[in-house]
Amino acid sequence: MWHVQLLLVLSCTTFLHLSDACKCRQPHPQEAYCQRDFVIKGNVKSQTVIGDQFGEKRFKVKVLQIFKGPTTWHTGQQIFIYTAVHGATCGVSLTKRTTYLLIGSLSNPKKPWITTCGFNREWSDIKKTVIDGISGDYEPNCACKICRGEPCGGMCPLFWNSTNCFYEHAVCRVACPETDALGNPACRWDTPEPWWKCVKGQNVCRYN
Repeated sequence: MWHVQLLLVLSCTTFLHLSDACKCRQPHPQEAYCQRDFVIKGNVKSQTVIGDQFGEKRFKVKVLQIFKGPTTWHTGQQIFIYTAVHGATCGVSLTKRTTYLLIGSLSNPKKPWITTCGFNREWSDIKKTVIDGISGDYEPNCACKICRGEPCGGMCPLFWNSTNCFYEHAVCRVACPETDALGNPACRWDTPEPWWKCVKGQNVCRYN
């Protein structure tokens, strides 16, 4: 009987450990682009689970377009990208024969890794502003900071109740002049027409 009780305790402990493990905020795609090592458009060919519940999932991905990444990668190449097995440990779920925007890090030894704390979406859901961003708009603005809940200074505020309009249709750009009176970088939200349409459709205030 005590064997059964021990198994139940271990199972519950494992479950609680997994369920509490992955806690992170959704990054703005500009943050993900600037802070990660690779950004690609890729089509998932296969998935393999390696190890037990604490192991890894390995996706074979055909690279369709490279926006940022190692110089050894090229279009048409098939690469392996890794993630944790469970969503509770920040593992990403991808569907075979589906094309994604994949943004991740290169851990030692140069191992492509993605998590739910990154920005990984089906390509069909990616908006034009984000595509323009990863294609060149984000790079010169990586010195800008998107801040949440803290004093923002000359940077771009993203409040807890900000709509997805900021994530899908806005870029945090270097302002003109580029520095404030103290010499710190100055940035502002660039909100093009699709942003205004999005906000109008959601019936919210500009920075609400």
